[in-house]
Amino acid sequence: MIEQSDEQFASMRGRSWRRSPAVLLFLGAFLLYAAASRGYISTVDQQVRYFVAIQLWDAGSVHPTQEQLASTEETFAIGKDGRPISHFGIGQSLAMLPAVAAADAAARFAVEPAERANFRYLAAQFLYMAVQIPATAALGLVAAFLLALRLGCAVRHALATALALGFGTFWYFYTKTFAMDVELTSALLWGVLLLSRAQTTLPATALGSLLAGVPLLYRQEMLLPVALTLAIFAWRAVRAGELSARRLAALFLPAACLGLIVLCHNFVRTGSVASAGYAEVLAQKGLGVFADYPGQHLWAILFGTNKGFLWYNPIFAAAALLLVPGARRWPPALNWGLLPVAAFTVTIAGIRNADTVCGWGPRFLVPITPFLVLGAAAALAPRLAARRYRVGLACFLAANVAFQLVMGHEDHNGLLVQAREMKRVAEDAGVTPLAGARANDIAYRLRNLGVPLGDREWVRVAWSAPALRAAVPPFAQNVWWLKLRAKSASPLLRAAFVALGGGALAAGVLCLALGFAGARPENRRGEQVPFGTGSPSPLLPT
Repeated sequence: MIEQSDEQFASMRGRSWRRSPAVLLFLGAFLLYAAASRGYISTVDQQVRYFVAIQLWDAGSVHPTQEQLASTEETFAIGKDGRPISHFGIGQSLAMLPAVAAADAAARFAVEPAERANFRYLAAQFLYMAVQIPATAALGLVAAFLLALRLGCAVRHALATALALGFGTFWYFYTKTFAMDVELTSALLWGVLLLSRAQTTLPATALGSLLAGVPLLYRQEMLLPVALTLAIFAWRAVRAGELSARRLAALFLPAACLGLIVLCHNFVRTGSVASAGYAEVLAQKGLGVFADYPGQHLWAILFGTNKGFLWYNPIFAAAALLLVPGARRWPPALNWGLLPVAAFTVTIAGIRNADTVCGWGPRFLVPITPFLVLGAAAALAPRLAARRYRVGLACFLAANVAFQLVMGHEDHNGLLVQAREMKRVAEDAGVTPLAGARANDIAYRLRNLGVPLGDREWVRVAWSAPALRAAVPPFAQNVWWLKLRAKSASPLLRAAFVALGGGALAAGVLCLALGFAGARPENRRGEQVPFGTGSPSPLLPT
């Protein structure tokens, strides 16, 4: 049953790395993400996580200094020792240490002592935003590609699935920010990939558990989906007669150790293993952590006019139209995979700030996006044997890529300012915003692009506010090499930045084109495997 998938994996291992679809996918995605990166941190909560990384490197402490926290103008909880603390997870601050270390070494080598702190501040941000996050996001696409192969997709179909995730959903936007969601999701994907092997060795099981547990270091609300994922693979081992004490330990202990780090981090900060300080921050604002009842915000985060998941990921509309006829070929593994997805969605819908004001769409739902894309790919596989469906879906995918590329190039902190300013201006003027969408980033982005939306009175009032116009950043501010070009006085430097950024874009597109063109797997008889078909492998219990 896994024969075809095994052949595809073997065919890729036998190729030169220069022609490997996985390698070309990684290189192409990395170059495109790096070229489109903002290259700097733009919001206060991102600044706080950066300051924690700095303190870890300089002093071995998880406490930012009061001067650092005061510079962010953020609301903070008070720790057990009376000092302000960061209520964010430790994961991203730990992940940033390589960038901080490299920037620190470069500052000591190349910059005068008086300028080292500022140089390190800028260099560490750039290395993390323009190198490390693009690399992490590209690795996440490779994991999605390999999982699609394991589900029975042909190589080209698997590549298209990875590209649909990476450039046709709001995954793309979050490769440009310091938000944690793409990083933790990439780790989870690699964990699932390792655990889903037909015959998993104990070291691979332990590594898969470790990677699947990494999201706990970023967000404590990932506990339920991580625990469910590991439990499903434990049940798979039971059904296969492979569950032993050693395998059970390899499956749960690595992730449990990361959970223990989270508890220790909480205790160091607040004196309680169960509290990160977030509830205290919200209490200062007169708010609570949880909604009035479980799942209260489910409609808002999936379909609501402000942050509805479907509005920011219209690609899933096509999948929904063909889901029922395609589900007859749906691998049984995906029925199990929907459990963590559904559990996480309901959990997020029970949190007060799930309908987030800051961010491109409901950013807390980024972790479910790859699994929905994989499910859609498996459901649509039977239809892709017909050319008309392939062409139609390719056109729709191209439209979604264009939507994300055009709409996603905005500083979401600027959109947040616009949201608040528009709400204030509208309330002062007694004018109702378009469809009541006081926090709809799509509406603001369209207005910034010059598209008239809403009634004339609303448009006139909204754009009459100077603070609103000031919140619209130039496009060059959101792409690092365009920003450096705009700031450079030398024509030679301006040309160099354009050549660097443009060259990265061209090289990225070329790598993806080569990977897709060279993806022509053959079965044992030397026959080409049709696009969109393959033999699904039993990832999970059937």
